[in-house]
Amino acid sequence: MQKKLLLLFFLFVICASGQNSHAASKTDEYDLQEKCRKSASEFFATHFGSGNTNDDYGRTIDTYMNHYNKKLNKCFILIDEKVYPKDQLIHMTESRILFDANENKEYGSAGTMNDGSFYCDMLNKECRSINEWNTLLEPYMEE
Repeated sequence: MQKKLLLLFFLFVICASGQNSHAASKTDEYDLQEKCRKSASEFFATHFGSGNTNDDYGRTIDTYMNHYNKKLNKCFILIDEKVYPKDQLIHMTESRILFDANENKEYGSAGTMNDGSFYCDMLNKECRSINEWNTLLEPYMEE
């Protein structure tokens, strides 16, 4: 009888410690996500200010989203930029740029040029469409 009670006690301790470590890992993950949110906010403010710029060329609107990638243990920030030129002969341009917010490293960019052509590059790998860009972007912003 004592052996059964001792065995049940050890099983309880093992299960309880597993639950605590799971709760701790969820807390750690939340803390890392929150740290990433703050890093991305600071990165954006440093490099893009308020996100709205008016100058002689036209108006630029920048927005962002951040993502903590637990597999890579990195904080990514994806910038969306739209440029509305004053000159009606020049088309609006759009671009997306992926950065590591902590290392201040650009991973890639994609968008349209003034002439309507498309450009795309992710870590020196060219792509030819927005679908290819999204496929290259996914491992950084989805994991």
